[in-house]
Amino acid sequence: MEFKVIKEAKNPFYDRKDVLAEAVDAGATPQRKAIAAEIAKKYGCSEDCVAIENLHQDFGSSKTAVSARIYASAEAKAKAEPKWRATRGTKKAKKPKE
Repeated sequence: MEFKVIKEAKNPFYDRKDVLAEAVDAGATPQRKAIAAEIAKKYGCSEDCVAIENLHQDFGSSKTAVSARIYASAEAKAKAEPKWRATRGTKKAKKPKE
């Protein structure tokens, strides 16, 4: 996967960086975990500090537009991000049958 940062802005109020990037992959839309791993590798931080806000890929295109936030710590991420975004892209636990 080829990864290119388009725009980066610091947001000191939330102690984070807002990043707009473009990922080029030959297959389907990349998974959120793969994008978070690429961002963490590029910025030298933990994957726990990266929040993927949005992924957008046009039909038939190999380019994916990525909107992400990189927090200084996992605690700052937990404080600022909504809980539904933290669980997005993960599998739900099955409810036991009664």
